[in-house]
Amino acid sequence: LALLKERIANPNHYEKIIMPWKVKTFPSGARVTTDQGREYTTPFDIESATTERMVLTVTSPGFITQEITIEKPQDLDIFLSRTPESSWQAEGRVDAVPVPFGQDQIVVDRDGVIARIGTGEKRVWTKKIQTLSGVARAPVFFPGGSARMLLVTEEGSAWIVNADNGEMEGPWDLGSPPRVGPWATSQHIHVLLANGRWARWQSALQPVLLEEGAAPHTATESEAARYGPNNGLQVVRSREGEVRTLKSRFTGWIAEATARGLVLTPPDEREGFAIDLEGMWTFMAWEPASKTYPEGRLWISDGFGLRALIPRER
Repeated sequence: LALLKERIANPNHYEKIIMPWKVKTFPSGARVTTDQGREYTTPFDIESATTERMVLTVTSPGFITQEITIEKPQDLDIFLSRTPESSWQAEGRVDAVPVPFGQDQIVVDRDGVIARIGTGEKRVWTKKIQTLSGVARAPVFFPGGSARMLLVTEEGSAWIVNADNGEMEGPWDLGSPPRVGPWATSQHIHVLLANGRWARWQSALQPVLLEEGAAPHTATESEAARYGPNNGLQVVRSREGEVRTLKSRFTGWIAEATARGLVLTPPDEREGFAIDLEGMWTFMAWEPASKTYPEGRLWISDGFGLRALIPRER
């Protein structure tokens, strides 16, 4: 285009030159409609004049629609972003993995927000507590099949939350920030505090502090529960070295954080799909395959908040 403009003296002649260009998408097979009503399926070749303005609307089932304005002929490689199956636009960073509750999830963030969410953008309830450091650890249910959960903030206060309706009791000052947990067993919930003491809950908000040196779990077990429970998820966190790829041990799907976004590839290495990343990602976590999600589900925490993606082989 630069050479043509330089060597063609008459601007009218330059503006009438028709040039070919290519449009492709990841994944392919998207429908592209021009503002002139022409329709294409990616990948395809198209022609336009050197100064022709064109608006392209890119659609594909299960992906966010994009509208792209073209001012001149140019090859396009469009990165489609999958519509999440579930999403929570959090106020703060989401460090804690989601906690299943029936068909819904209990989620928390570093601004002290706790919510119960469903599919899409469904919100059953949302609460916010006063906290300096927020919540970085997933709350855990009390033993016995109760809907009551223990929530521990990073500065060391404990709350009881009812997952049914969001009713809260607390706070109880633990006198020390948490180091490990919360961690639920068949009878108790344990948290290792930064002062070296273990706190134990059975049903009440006030815990029992175990004697100094008493440890209900080994050092190896404690390290595995450093951020609280993973709730059956296969988790990788961005601050754990330079790992940017997580292959599901349940289904073989691969999630990779790239400069363009989060790319998911099926086990047979056929064309997968992607979703845009908002800023830095915090963790990604594969959910096991189930009757509801036969290919599992991927959770991604980034600047947007928390989103869940369902793999669909093309």
